[in-house]
Amino acid sequence: MTFLKSLQKVVTALATAVIVFSVVSFSGLKVATAKADTALPADTDSSLQLDAKAAIAVDANTGQILYAKNADQALPVASMSKLMTAYMVLQAIDNGKLKWDQKVTPGKAAQEVSQDTTLSNVPLKEGQSYTVRELYQATLIYSANGAAMALADAVGGTQKNFIDLARKEAKKMG
Repeated sequence: MTFLKSLQKVVTALATAVIVFSVVSFSGLKVATAKADTALPADTDSSLQLDAKAAIAVDANTGQILYAKNADQALPVASMSKLMTAYMVLQAIDNGKLKWDQKVTPGKAAQEVSQDTTLSNVPLKEGQSYTVRELYQATLIYSANGAAMALADAVGGTQKNFIDLARKEAKKMG
């Protein structure tokens, strides 16, 4: 349970950073920046040598920005949905809905997405079952979209149900 609380703090901090600095309009995938009430600290590239276009570290308890690199630059949201999926999988394991060794057969949509080499993926074979652990690792290590979709189906039953559950969880997190 302690691990889940730590992961929740990380997801909350990341979500806060994304919400504060980026507002994504999914109609046409337009991205616009929103300014916070307080100014961002100057970029701190000299103290950390991150190989990233932009980064931000936020103290989950206080909201204080600890590190910023191009934090006010408009960028599309990347892996927040995968982090929320990972969090929801851990919750489902914690409450007994899923087990690490439980087999999941990805649906057709997840299997098809997993074949798209322009996206981060681990190719999933049609009709083959994978353990929750295998899909979880593919989601977090390789940022595999198809694996995340399969896990979302395992948690929510359908993509729509999972999205509804994830939104409710995000609201609970603040």
